[in-house]
Amino acid sequence: LGGCSAGSDGYKSQVVLACVIEWNVRHFLNRRDRKLAARTWWSLYVPHLRVGDIIGTSDNTKASKLIRHYTGGGPISHVALYVGGDSIAEAVWPRVRQRHADSYILTDTLSSFVILRPKPSQHKLDLDALVGEAAFYSPSLYSLTAAAGVVLPHVRILATRDAIICSELVTRAYRRGGIDLCPSLSARAVSPNLICSNREVLEDVTRECSRKLSSEQRSAIAGRRSITRGMEMLTLPWRWVRVVIW
Repeated sequence: LGGCSAGSDGYKSQVVLACVIEWNVRHFLNRRDRKLAARTWWSLYVPHLRVGDIIGTSDNTKASKLIRHYTGGGPISHVALYVGGDSIAEAVWPRVRQRHADSYILTDTLSSFVILRPKPSQHKLDLDALVGEAAFYSPSLYSLTAAAGVVLPHVRILATRDAIICSELVTRAYRRGGIDLCPSLSARAVSPNLICSNREVLEDVTRECSRKLSSEQRSAIAGRRSITRGMEMLTLPWRWVRVVIW
């Protein structure tokens, strides 16, 4: 009888543990769903985008807050360029990259974004030249030193000449296309906020070029991100081993 009693107690403890785990999982998922429902997520509406459209974004990370604070306190900390073919060109660490436009601005930390394009009254933009200039810088590295140089000119000279920052990429591409967004400044001294605040040249097309995501889409995105973060955590020790070995 004593053996049966011990076995019964062990079974009960396993059931209790399983119930506790299930409750925690359900609580986590319900809390996540409540957070998703409280947010409004947006994505780019690719059919309405045009080559040369500028996408300005910011989020709640410390890096974004620092950039906004030290570049005049505006709402934007990053700019990217739509180059056609469902592709966005942007200068981010560690180098310039292109990503699918339909996967852009799908982040739960996004605090604001804007989509801008040249006004019809402006000089016609040479789209081939603009796309070619963006492609020219595609292998370039991103420079944190150059980013700091936007507000600290004496630091700018320390940055690698081949490196580039997001606002510099957009400024150079537009100048090659025939429109100078900031005529009085060098491309490396232009900040994301300066570009997005130039409403003499650019007009806001955010409403027609973006769409709100449904709760099902938000949940699917959150699920994929959870899996991605889990895989990153699993591979983290191996990545550190590779760093040590090499």
